[in-house]
Amino acid sequence: MRTTRSWLQLALLFCVAAYTNAGADPLAPGMVMVATANLQGTSFEKSVILITQHSRQGTLGIAINRPAHRKLGEFFPDFSAKTGSQPLYLGGPVHPLALLVLARTKARDGWIPVTADISFTGGPTAERFLKQAQTELRDSKHRVFAGYTGWAAGQLKQEIQRGDWLTVMIDPDTLFNNETERTWEHLYRLHSGKWI
Repeated sequence: MRTTRSWLQLALLFCVAAYTNAGADPLAPGMVMVATANLQGTSFEKSVILITQHSRQGTLGIAINRPAHRKLGEFFPDFSAKTGSQPLYLGGPVHPLALLVLARTKARDGWIPVTADISFTGGPTAERFLKQAQTELRDSKHRVFAGYTGWAAGQLKQEIQRGDWLTVMIDPDTLFNNETERTWEHLYRLHSGKWI
């Protein structure tokens, strides 16, 4: 009888936990959103967005698969020729002249953590990081973005419920690989179960 009772208690606890988490928010920093066919023809078509910040006030992210096909120095001429030769990515339509750096590094002064070993920064901290000697940056896993994406409170949750986005976790190396323009296709096939 005692065994039956403990199994029933365990089952009840599981049901309560499942009910409590049923309305839980699936978004968190480090999650990645993959655009579905619902967003075809919009500015987010075939986008892959890394969530960098999420709270009750809203969500911020960076589009990781949109190379600008231009160098950093072409958008931000204050950088030297060496530093300005780095490729630039379009992080999103919000503040398109805001300079952001996403790097494989733990959070430190001026950096905001996304995961345990990935952080991002902007403004003067990003500029200082990029103006370091080229030899210091050679082995650094980082990417430079202009602009970011943003959603008001509750807006993104509605888009996910409508089927506009798949939310997934990915290997951090995917964020910094050299086949950026194939990232959406790879993730969409892997997580949607559809061939495109």
